[in-house]
Amino acid sequence: MKYLFFLALLSIISFSCQKDSANDPVSLLPTLTTATVNSLTATTATGGGNISSDGGLAVTARGVCWSTLVTPVITGSHTTNGNGTGTFTSTLTLLIP
Repeated sequence: MKYLFFLALLSIISFSCQKDSANDPVSLLPTLTTATVNSLTATTATGGGNISSDGGLAVTARGVCWSTLVTPVITGSHTTNGNGTGTFTSTLTLLIP
């Protein structure tokens, strides 16, 4: 009897602790594939990407940001290439040779 009670309790705990993907922030991220940077000159380049899934939320801006630092930020140099899913191309300018 104790064994059956233990199994029932274990089952209840297992099922009640399952991950709720609807509230999982990671499941709400868009799916992005970056394009190869090409058309390099001393001060410009072309890049971009493809947002193939919006993750369930609207993509309100897309583009590329760059910096001489390891972690570029959106408040620095960046392009603005529309919104929504799909392929986009960015022209990076004012690069430092």
